[in-house]
Amino acid sequence: MKENIVLHPWQTGPSELLQYALNGLQKLSDCQRRISFLLIDCSIETLLKTYLLLPDGVVKQATSFHDRRKAAQSNFHELIEGIKKAAPTGLISCNLSHVEFYHDIRNHLYHQGNGITVADRDLFGYAKLAATIMKELIGIDITTHPALASASLAPEKICEAKELQDKLSASLKELSRSVHLVMEVAEPRLVLPSNLYVMQHLSKDLDVCNFASNIDEFIDLIENSVQNEITKQWIKELIATSPYDSAQALSNAKYIMESLVSCL
Repeated sequence: MKENIVLHPWQTGPSELLQYALNGLQKLSDCQRRISFLLIDCSIETLLKTYLLLPDGVVKQATSFHDRRKAAQSNFHELIEGIKKAAPTGLISCNLSHVEFYHDIRNHLYHQGNGITVADRDLFGYAKLAATIMKELIGIDITTHPALASASLAPEKICEAKELQDKLSASLKELSRSVHLVMEVAEPRLVLPSNLYVMQHLSKDLDVCNFASNIDEFIDLIENSVQNEITKQWIKELIATSPYDSAQALSNAKYIMESLVSCL
């Protein structure tokens, strides 16, 4: 983007976020990868909402302001669907499902950031995609930024990965349901509604800040609800008991709780 170009106020927010993220791509520590990826995601979400909320006639749009505002105020999937409907045919050259693929990676980073890094192909792929969409939606061209010189989008690989991700997600949901059904027979007290609501709360708020208290509460629940000593010991060995345990143990604790509450 040329420095002497005067931006409209509504162009400034998305372009500054993406510009800052691209500058960070040249400092590729694991920490900087994560920060840059989150900034790219933030810039593209800001961009999409900005485009939808612009008054009629400012840029090319194919749907009413009422419909666009509704999409902008909804979840990320509905936001993407709103863009697909609002952008005139041919305006966006890329497949917007790729944005959802990268946004799923962002969700993993945001909610399970400890120890997770971002592959270069995903980082640079999302950066190039964001720059392309920004150019096509609001006319700001950052596609010539030096950090994007070696970025490769590989859209066919993204589609394959998205399909695999969807299949894995469906399999995990079925596994969670099976865990719940088994526990209904083996340890019915563990899946009492009162206990499930406690686990639902604990699994959503399980992070480094409240790790100790949440895990202690979960262990107390296991102690008071599981009658079979072998089952009780098996569950306790799977889960993390301190924030210094392995990331896998922490994931196990979260997964067990989420599996048991999957049928709520």
